[in-house]
Amino acid sequence: MAMLINGKGKYNSLKPEDFTALFQTLGLNSVNMMKSVKDKFSKIVRDAENLREILQSEVISKSPVYDDIIAIIKKRFAKLFD
Repeated sequence: MAMLINGKGKYNSLKPEDFTALFQTLGLNSVNMMKSVKDKFSKIVRDAENLREILQSEVISKSPVYDDIIAIIKKRFAKLFD
């Protein structure tokens, strides 16, 4: 990560409370900001899945790496928002 969030520098140690603390420190509405971040993560997942479908349907590449990348994105998303 490029910066610490609530004193943490590794993505796998972050929890929703860390983002909430960051937003509060910045004087932002943490509820609205968490919704915005969640919406953006959801869009990233959808876009990654759509891109995988395009790449595979046009026979550009049928690599299983796309599924691996999407699984990592979903895992990180779930840790923060489920």
